[in-house]
Amino acid sequence: LSASNSADDSNIIALAEDTMQPGQFKYKNRLIVSKEIGIKDCVDPFVVEDDVTHKVYLFFGATSGIYRVELSADGLNLAEGAVPARVAGLDIAVDRQRSKVFQAAFIHKHQDYWYLFVSCGHYNSSSSNILVGRSRTLDGMFIDKQGMVMYDGHASAVFAAEDLGDYFYGPGNAGGIISDREGRDFLFYNCHNTEAKGTSTYNPRPLMMQQIIWDNQGWPSLQIGLSQWLESRPAL
Repeated sequence: LSASNSADDSNIIALAEDTMQPGQFKYKNRLIVSKEIGIKDCVDPFVVEDDVTHKVYLFFGATSGIYRVELSADGLNLAEGAVPARVAGLDIAVDRQRSKVFQAAFIHKHQDYWYLFVSCGHYNSSSSNILVGRSRTLDGMFIDKQGMVMYDGHASAVFAAEDLGDYFYGPGNAGGIISDREGRDFLFYNCHNTEAKGTSTYNPRPLMMQQIIWDNQGWPSLQIGLSQWLESRPAL
């Protein structure tokens, strides 16, 4: 989990343990404190285990880049001597438009590659969209379709909805992929909706699910537009 300590001007990534009681978790340990390591916006943690080396990695970050750091085998601490290293996205100080500033890292393995899904743009506007890069190893360099590195802010589009006329707009925060019995993959993400826009100071972001289309080179996309999806969705 991530939390913000505004009094100390710091973000914290910590662990909470399931107490086996509904809705109750017990604090376990701190992994990252932004003020201590000098990295702003230490949020959006994602933990993944390499299925070959069995090393465990934490990916995190937002307005100062996406970072990766190895954890101990049990995932409760940083690995001995491990130091967070930026792997994707630029600092907002050099990209105020946020087109190359990433957040909400999500890792998924498909065939021979590890895919790093991220969001870019302003999370609360139509500029938000979902991008991806991939690497053959979790500790390697992630690249886009053109072979450009995510470290320099490059990534390939997965899904965007920047048309202000769309009912849903600004997709982001890809955070889960499930497969059905037919082997089709479905991606979870969120979007704003036009109906709620301007009705309050809080703009809700409904949870969405959509099928991923993998092309012949193994790159994912959500090919149907949000407006088309709204029109074609089955009646409830």
